[in-house]
Amino acid sequence: MVFIVLFSCMAFVASAVRINEIMYSPSTELGGTYNEWIELYNPSENPINLSNWLIADPDNHTFEVLTTDVIEANGYFILAKKPDNFSQYYNVTCPVARVVFSLNNNGEEVLLKNSSGDVIDNLTYDNSWGADGNGNSLQLINGTWIESDHTAGLENQINEIAHNFAVHFLSLIHI
Repeated sequence: MVFIVLFSCMAFVASAVRINEIMYSPSTELGGTYNEWIELYNPSENPINLSNWLIADPDNHTFEVLTTDVIEANGYFILAKKPDNFSQYYNVTCPVARVVFSLNNNGEEVLLKNSSGDVIDNLTYDNSWGADGNGNSLQLINGTWIESDHTAGLENQINEIAHNFAVHFLSLIHI
């Protein structure tokens, strides 16, 4: 019985990690194609080991997260195509790990899998959502993916452009 409870708690903690921000089409000012990245966030009170975790797509193309690091409790973790390039353009204090992947600039589904191969989180994005080569990223804010100024390694925030779009969109709904 203790094993079942412990296993259930561990599964819950691991599932707390989520895809929080994505830079699928960085502008040339931010390193271009070779500087794509995904930010993970751990909203739980426990650190989680990311050893042998994967980024995948529905066609089962998998890309190993090359790290033995943990994502700290209430912490951020960057998965970068080229961490050295990433560090030249972004000043973050959270860990940055290498994942050899390429994000489709038109959109695709991205899966985050734990070391057992279980899908922990997923995101299906489309370039019509924005952040297509303009220096912005897609950020999960209050359960909705929004284009905004990138906040790599920090809490996501709605900038003025995203706020104005949301106000305009909501006004269209109420017509």
